[in-house]
Amino acid sequence: MGGSARAPATTASSVRATQFQGKLAYSYGSGSNISLTGLSVGNRGRLYPGDLGANAGNSAANNIGDPALYVGRHAWNKFGVLNWNHSVFKAAEHQLALNVNLSWGQDNRIVGRLDPSYEIATRSPLGGISFKDMQFTGFGDLPYPITDDIITNIRLNQGLRIPYIGRNDLTVSQPFRMNPYGLSSSEGWNTVGIDDGRALTLYHENRYRAFGQLDWQANRYHRFKFGGEYKKSDLSFWQGSLTDEIFLVAYTGKPYTAALWGSDRLDLGDVVIELSVRWDEMNAEALFPNSPGRISTNPLWSPLAGTNADSLTASIARVFTPAQTHWLLSPRLGVSFPITERTDFRLSYAHQVNVPDFNTLLSGTNNDLAYTNNNDFFGQDIGFGKTILFEFGVRHSFSNDLVLDVAAYNKDFVANTAFRVDTLPDPKTGNSATVNVLRTADFGYARGIDVSVIRRVGTWLNASLAYTFQVARSTGSDPFSYLRTSGRQFYSVLNTQVPPPEQALPTNDNRQHNVVGSLSINVPSDWQRGTPLGTVLRDVGVFVTARAASGLPFTRLKNSGQGQTGPFENYGLTGTGVESINASTMPWIKFVDLRVNKGIRAGRFDWRLFADIRNLFNFKNVIALFAETGDVTNPLNRANQLQSERTTLANEAQGVAPNLNNAYDAATGNVILNGTSGAKPCSAWAGDAGPVNCVMLQRTEARWGNGDGIFTAAEQDRALNAWYDSFNGVQRYYGAPRQIRIGAELNF
Repeated sequence: MGGSARAPATTASSVRATQFQGKLAYSYGSGSNISLTGLSVGNRGRLYPGDLGANAGNSAANNIGDPALYVGRHAWNKFGVLNWNHSVFKAAEHQLALNVNLSWGQDNRIVGRLDPSYEIATRSPLGGISFKDMQFTGFGDLPYPITDDIITNIRLNQGLRIPYIGRNDLTVSQPFRMNPYGLSSSEGWNTVGIDDGRALTLYHENRYRAFGQLDWQANRYHRFKFGGEYKKSDLSFWQGSLTDEIFLVAYTGKPYTAALWGSDRLDLGDVVIELSVRWDEMNAEALFPNSPGRISTNPLWSPLAGTNADSLTASIARVFTPAQTHWLLSPRLGVSFPITERTDFRLSYAHQVNVPDFNTLLSGTNNDLAYTNNNDFFGQDIGFGKTILFEFGVRHSFSNDLVLDVAAYNKDFVANTAFRVDTLPDPKTGNSATVNVLRTADFGYARGIDVSVIRRVGTWLNASLAYTFQVARSTGSDPFSYLRTSGRQFYSVLNTQVPPPEQALPTNDNRQHNVVGSLSINVPSDWQRGTPLGTVLRDVGVFVTARAASGLPFTRLKNSGQGQTGPFENYGLTGTGVESINASTMPWIKFVDLRVNKGIRAGRFDWRLFADIRNLFNFKNVIALFAETGDVTNPLNRANQLQSERTTLANEAQGVAPNLNNAYDAATGNVILNGTSGAKPCSAWAGDAGPVNCVMLQRTEARWGNGDGIFTAAEQDRALNAWYDSFNGVQRYYGAPRQIRIGAELNF
């Protein structure tokens, strides 16, 4: 049994991870054993409110001034495995073994607003670690896990579906310039309200798996394997906002997958042939609407469904169709044989099944266009995707301590899941409507060469070097690629939507070049025993890992100052591509990590001291950039944001007749906050927010200027540039610098 807790220090978020694991094992007979393993993992994290990613891409730091918007994430998992290996018989050329594996797992995840009392109590825990259970608020009367009753309410569009439906009074706002930079409400530096549109999440899943395989060495030539596997899930998922049902994702289901396989390894001495075939089956065990986006507004849905159980059952039968069973047969052939005494050749051809993500399949399946819109994603009952893999390789041993391996491969991706914009009949209107529905429409390939060298020198030194060249292309990197990019674009002349790619384009995760090296030196614990040099160096371990990789692809956009960043862009509604998707490439990244261990014996205790240095040479790696400039800066984006604030400030300082403040000097750009030169004092500024905003601006001027009550143009620039650099500065676009950890491990 073991446990651990970790809370790394970071300015972006705080995380606490715990893990407990236990195992019981029993061996019997000749090579037979049975074991029972249990695992429990917990992960709790507070998402820093000023982090742009944590805020789902909203205006930077728009939540930092409103503690009611602080968000946390709690995930916990349980896992139990019963594994049985039984040797039926074993002889020189004959043996039969059985392996049975039964497992149960449970996954849970809650993402939501932190309870205010918990949030305050855990802001600065002792040692940076809080052992209090994370507490949430904002879910109202929603149960956890989500039940079928909630799903029924969503289909009916009545009753409890989201926590506070229609409560517009809970929407966030910024009534005053109450922030360190004196920003206006246009930047959304929220200080009141609890709903900023970000989704809350409730996820629960029980997973069951049964696996069995028979391994039979029939004779010196044939080794057969026959097996089967069955996986079943009982899952519920809810993700939505506090007050609005738009883009709600909620479902329950009990999907399963099953497989049977058989293989024969034919050993002809120098030549080994492997033949296998696998049969896969899946069923989402859920209901899919006949007309995506039309459930309660479908004319076939009875108005009595909300009050009569029989009407509800009949309505569901008319509007939904149960998921169908999908299956696929996958063959595999492998051949290996020696070319020379030290050189082996291998060749394989296989079909591999790609099981679609059930969350993608079931997304939007219970939503109605009465409360969402055509930009929602509507899952469909689709089958397996498929990958066709061809690989060959050569392995040459120069000696027992030096090995070279070269392999080349080609993967063809067939019928992968992708959302497409389809025009379908709308039963409510009698016309047609365009909706985003899931299809098996993406295709592509990945081709590459792997080269690796492994070198060993005695028992002290091990070294390896590997290089991969890969070209990965597809019509979509994931099911949402088209709609995140060109799917929102229109040909202006034809006023038609840009169609999906008809040829494979670079995928989001494609790095064409990868170089990885490792070196380990282990000095034996008895080396030069009794000598000063042996005392210093014995039981020392040095481990070096290095990696260099070409940059990820991204799409250059027309620079209108929007501030879109890459890679993994989502520019469909806010940007315009000036090249084909993922035609540009980010700079290379480089890492060298070093770890040094030293073992020390002290009485009955064994100590291991270590120093762990990440990014040893402090390489500056670009991990993101502005897609509009291809750089870590975008002067136009800075200018747009700052000019917008300058204009808003000038208009408020001057006022509009008859409610004039006369606090703006058009000749200099200064804002007069001390009531001199004909400007009104703060107490007389127009509007309910006027006096408060004037005082906030006085404080801003004192913070970024000389405190004389005149907010000069230069002082405004200093404040606004500080704001921009805090949340959009170059530090956001570089990877972690050198990090050093020093510690000790005690064994007893």
